[in-house]
Amino acid sequence: MNKLSWLLDEYNAKKITKINDKQKILEIIERIEPLVLNRNPECEEFMDEIRTIPDSDDFADSIDKFNFKQAELELIKLKEKWR
Repeated sequence: MNKLSWLLDEYNAKKITKINDKQKILEIIERIEPLVLNRNPECEEFMDEIRTIPDSDDFADSIDKFNFKQAELELIKLKEKWR
């Protein structure tokens, strides 16, 4: 555990600021949607951006777990909320 504690420190050091700019949020969603629909693990690279979207925790967690079926459902919820 001690060997991995630096990961937690690094994560906590990254203060993720939520954004409320609807256009920016929709741009992020549009960029990530094809990756999620194609079950592309590269969507993990957008995690910092995804986490800036308010109420995106379930979506981000699904991607982290490579649970793309659930990620699709969470993506639909986010799209409905921000359209």
